[in-house]
Amino acid sequence: MKPKLKKCKACKQLFQPFNSMAKVCGIECALVLARAKRAKREASAEKAEKAEARKAKMAFMENDTKRLKALAQKTFNAFIRERDKDEGCVSCDKPSTWASGLWHAGHYLTTAAKPQLRFNELNVHKQCSQCNLFLSGNVARYKARLWQKIGTDAVEALENDNTKVRYRAEDYRKIIQIYKQKLKELKNGA
Repeated sequence: MKPKLKKCKACKQLFQPFNSMAKVCGIECALVLARAKRAKREASAEKAEKAEARKAKMAFMENDTKRLKALAQKTFNAFIRERDKDEGCVSCDKPSTWASGLWHAGHYLTTAAKPQLRFNELNVHKQCSQCNLFLSGNVARYKARLWQKIGTDAVEALENDNTKVRYRAEDYRKIIQIYKQKLKELKNGA
């Protein structure tokens, strides 16, 4: 019993297959089908390669953004400590002559609660490590001192700031540049 007529996968013509596994009508069509399958495999491999490259680029950009965020925070914090170098701790008023390496740039409203205020100069002031780390910012005393330092209206404006901010790598680069310049001006007495 002969197999039924089939449609050739290459030329789409009906043919009498020599066995049930045949997909093409002849050698020419077999070559055409093989080339088409190879082209499809190559296209699929190229697509997978591009997807992998895109994934690697995204991972690099994400890591780059994390690195830039950390550098921007470090530069900003250095500016805050230099700006407030002659002042005591914003929370406990520990004198500025206290151990020099133990000063932080303490956020009144934390970066977790209000990420949009991470680089706001009114929200960040020189704070001793004891208040910042061990007393979780010593917020009650921080707020009272902040009222005196920047005024109640400014404190309320900080507390009511609910803007949404999404920092990108270029934003962090700009912040780094701005605060390096401000730090340089402070150190040079400008």
